[in-house]
Amino acid sequence: YTQVVLNRNAFSKLGFSFVIGILSVIMAYVLGVPLGIMMARNKDKLLDNLGTLYIIFIMAVPSLAYIFIFAAIGRAAGLPTTFSVSEPTKAMYVLPIISLALPSLANLMKWLRRYMIDQQNSDYVKFARSGGLSEREIFNKDILKNAIIPLVHGIPGSVLGALTAARLSPSVCTPSPAQADCLSTQSENTTTPLLSA
Repeated sequence: YTQVVLNRNAFSKLGFSFVIGILSVIMAYVLGVPLGIMMARNKDKLLDNLGTLYIIFIMAVPSLAYIFIFAAIGRAAGLPTTFSVSEPTKAMYVLPIISLALPSLANLMKWLRRYMIDQQNSDYVKFARSGGLSEREIFNKDILKNAIIPLVHGIPGSVLGALTAARLSPSVCTPSPAQADCLSTQSENTTTPLLSA
């Protein structure tokens, strides 16, 4: 019990979870907002249809399934699928961050597209069109400012959720130190399977 090796050069479990959670929030907003804008600007065109297909895939497929899909893709690309606390590398963060960012990314794309399309039918947009403003100016100066407000309100909650998001994520295939104890304890203390069909 007292003969333990301490590694004081690395993050704690909560530290790893927070870093993974914050980076996944940043990735979701950096990719989700521009993609949502592009989907709204290209409504009912190829880009919008591809984005809608991605949103439906993320919503329809259980998170554990697409995590395994992206883990298999990451493994094939040579990315590490486990954490090494003694020898940390930047590459070991990639798969957990992606698996946490995917649902948020789809959600941001969906809601920003919806809010922007709803704003297109507003009176101030019709007035701006009649004033001779281009569609690009209307989108960038008027519609985006009003449509992004609900998403900006979600940023503080996302940051606070980053404290627990990585710890509670179902990244069984890319466990960070925060999940490792939970998974090994679960498999040792019970005879019921972790996954059931």
